[in-house]
Order: sequence, then C-alpha cells, then structure tokens
Amino acid sequence: MKPWRGDTRRIAANIAKLPDSCAEDVQGRHPLTQCLWRAHIVDVINIEATAMPYPTMSKATVRTTPAQKVLLVLGASLLMLVFLGAGELYFRWFMRINFQGTSRDMFIAQKFGDSYGNASDYEGISFGAKFRTDQNGFRIDPTFRDPASNIAVLILGDSVAFGPGVEESKTFVGLLRRSMPNVRFYNSSTIGYGLHDYANVVEQFVSLKPEIKYVLLFYCLNDVSDVSAQQVVQTLSGLQEADQADQDRFASLGYRFTSIQSAIHSLNVYLRSRSKFYLFLKGALTDPAMRYFKQDLAEYQKGNDHVTASLRPLEEIAKKLAARRITFEVFVMPYEAQVRTMVQANLLPQRMVDGFLRRNEIDYYDPAEKFMNSGIIAEDLYLYGDPMHLSEKGHRLVSEIVGGELARMMARR
Repeated sequence: MKPWRGDTRRIAANIAKLPDSCAEDVQGRHPLTQCLWRAHIVDVINIEATAMPYPTMSKATVRTTPAQKVLLVLGASLLMLVFLGAGELYFRWFMRINFQGTSRDMFIAQKFGDSYGNASDYEGISFGAKFRTDQNGFRIDPTFRDPASNIAVLILGDSVAFGPGVEESKTFVGLLRRSMPNVRFYNSSTIGYGLHDYANVVEQFVSLKPEIKYVLLFYCLNDVSDVSAQQVVQTLSGLQEADQADQDRFASLGYRFTSIQSAIHSLNVYLRSRSKFYLFLKGALTDPAMRYFKQDLAEYQKGNDHVTASLRPLEEIAKKLAARRITFEVFVMPYEAQVRTMVQANLLPQRMVDGFLRRNEIDYYDPAEKFMNSGIIAEDLYLYGDPMHLSEKGHRLVSEIVGGELARMMARR
C-alpha cells in the first residue's frame, strides 16, 4: 500500500498546474478537456483516499495480561449468576411452578398387609406444599373438623388423589368435605400406590369402619404397572436411596459420582426441589408430561391380555365391596398430554380400561371428555410440566364431577 501514497502526492502536484475553474475555458486559454480531466482526477483521488486502509495494530497492542483474563472470566461468571438469580426470582414470584419431591420419611412399611402407607399423625412437604395425616395415615385438613356421621366415603388412589403441590382444602377431597359437611371422607390415597395396594386397604380398613357406604377409586393410567409402588418398597427396604439421600450426597463436597448417569440423576433430584428456573427450562425443553404419557401408553399397547391381567384386582375389590353392600365406582383420570392433544389415538388406555369395567359390570366415570371440553387449557388443569397431578383448577373440576356422582349415588341408594 505504500506506493499508493506516493502516487497520490504526484497526482496532487499535477492538479495544482490545472486551472481553478472551467470558466477559463470560455475565454479560450485552456482546453475544455483539461477541466474535465481535472474534475475526473479529483473524483478518483477522493474515492481512493476513502478506500485507503487504516494501519493495523501490532499484536503487542491487543495482548491481554493474565490478570485481565481472570477479570474477564469473573465478570462473565458474575453476569451469568445475576441472570440465573433474576430468572429464579421471576419464576418463584410470577410463575405457577411447584417444587418436586416429597418428605423422605413419610412412608412406613406394611401399613395395610404387605402394602406400605403414610405415617400416622405426620406433617411433611410434597411438591412444595405442606400436608398432614391423621392416625390412619390419611391426608386431612387440620383446620377442618370431620363430622361424626354414619355416612362415610373412602377414597382410594395414588398421588393424583393425594394432591401433591396443593393445599388440602383446595384438593377435590378437601372441597368435597366442605360441600358435603354431613359426610365423612377418608382419603387413603398414597403416593406410588397401585391396584394391589387399593385391594389391601379395602381388605384391612373397610371392615373397621361400618360407616363407609361409598368407595371411590381414582384410577391413574400408570396403575397398569406396579413400578411406582415397587420403587417406594425398595426405598423402604434400603435397596434404593431416597431422594433426600441423593440431595445430601450431592451437597457434600466429598461425594464422588460413580458414573455420569448417577451424576445427572443426583443433579436432577437436587435441582428439582430447589430451583423453579430449572423446572421451567426442563418443562419447556423436554416436555416431561408427554414423555411420561408415552411411557405409560406403551404398557397398554402391549395388548388386551396384558391390560386385563393387570386390572384383575379391580374385579376383586368390586366383589368384596358388593358383599358388604357398599357402592363402588371407578374414576379413570386422564393425563395432561391427552387433554392437551385431544387425539383419539391417545385415548387408547381409557378405551381398554372402560371396556374392562363394562365387561365386569363395575360402575365407572371417564372424565376425559369433561376435561377436554371444560374451557380450561390443559396446562392450567395440571401442575406445571406435570403428566397427571392436578392444579387447583383441576381439583375444582374433579370436585364438581365427583360431587355430582355422589349426589346421584346417594339418591339411588
């Protein structure tokens, strides 16, 4: 680029010899072509001068010292922490997101036969909401006094009917207590329960309470498998570490992960009970509600024989209750993914369960259509990013459905 500067000075010297204006051409002292040539040269110089490159900086000029690099890293880290902190505060204050996880010591082994159950007179936390149990281990509202009634309703269910993440007074059972003050409600629902456990509760508890005239079973689609119940049993037996143990180990600096999988699992357990920002990202990026539904849908796709064999305990429960002249009804609860998509193919589990109940002459209510036509979007009927656990709005809808069914049963009895 250096020769270009010399050329520029030489051309400028030649321009100085040219006339100052084209007016002199009129007087005939200089040819018109020289004026035009001068104008052309000036334009070229202006263009080329604009295009001349700036001198480059030497490497020594942009070199950073180790101290500067450390400051850059610290500054970037601080900005990231500020971003994460602001996000966490936002999602805690403005978003309807529940922490996940349940108090570790809420279960006791062999509560009803070989089925575990909730600890008696226990206070704990489930999905961020406090809960209390009575002497039976059944969830209660400590501010509500149950009536001394000769009519009682026994609720059978798993975590869906237990109502994690929601105050008891706002669960469908709590709402029914207040709307039917002359009826006593026993909510035996326990996280992880399956059909075998429901049968054990009926066998062990119903005979002790002659006031029970109605039994309502809230069937969750994962009841076709006993995986959830087995996980709790293994935890109680010491064969599997509980969530709290994972959290404590992750928090300990001395803990060494034995594999990448265990590290990811422990990190997930730790964060889901502490960070709502993490739960938001997990729900937005991975759609856990759909993942869980597809996993449970696969059980029904194994065929009618497999499903029928899994549902046999329902037939046994119905026979035992009929012998005691107790009215029995099953509510087949839908998943969030089913309500969201409203695709008929996704209702395969309901068709198979409903068919089994009809063939065995067991009364049932399938609220899937009611959920889909409620006018409330699916994500508002369930906890955030949750496959099956109801939100306050979902519990209100179920309380209306069950209240209507109970009124019909009582009028018919």
